[in-house]
Amino acid sequence: MQQSHKKLLQQNPKARLSVSQFWEQGKRKGGFFETPLIKLSEGVESLGLKIDEEREKLLSELDAASNDFPEEYFKVKVLPELLKSVEFGGGGPKVFAAVVKIGASLSNEEYNARLTPVIVRLFSNPDRAIRVCLLDHLPDMIDHLPQKLVNDKIFPHMVTGFADVAPITRQKVLIAAFCRSLRDPFVHARNAALLALAATSDLFNEDDCAIKVLPALCPMLIDKE
Repeated sequence: MQQSHKKLLQQNPKARLSVSQFWEQGKRKGGFFETPLIKLSEGVESLGLKIDEEREKLLSELDAASNDFPEEYFKVKVLPELLKSVEFGGGGPKVFAAVVKIGASLSNEEYNARLTPVIVRLFSNPDRAIRVCLLDHLPDMIDHLPQKLVNDKIFPHMVTGFADVAPITRQKVLIAAFCRSLRDPFVHARNAALLALAATSDLFNEDDCAIKVLPALCPMLIDKE
């Protein structure tokens, strides 16, 4: 790049490299623009145009690069594109999982400004795969969401899952609702959630019990009330 940059600054117009020539040199195979960061940025910008296989490959690259690039890069450059892909570009559950992972590094103010509005809209989405994904990740999101918003905007959409024809959706709704109630400040609500989980435990598979139910139950062992 240094040599090409010097040619950009040549005083002699005939020897001076044009911007388009500089760009072409950098984009050649092995050129100075062929860096992992630039490739990743270009891939993210065209995420909505990618087929499923290309999208999954890009998500794997993003995950592998999570410790290589600054946190702000993912917040400012990657997150907006992922949100657009989830909401408008058919990104689906895998892209939303990446959104949740990046969202964990946001402050509550940033989370409520950038993620919460999208999450609320997604809960009204009729796509079953997205709704199941939302329920799967609810434990990762719930601490960032205002209680009033959950009650007024999210829970009414959640309860429609009880009537869903797909058993997996009904099971996910139960887990999400009962585990959320285990955090209720009202002790009788927590007791009711424990009883409800006990009564429906045979509906949950081993993975759900290990990954979602037990982590929510364990704090109850030291509940002072």
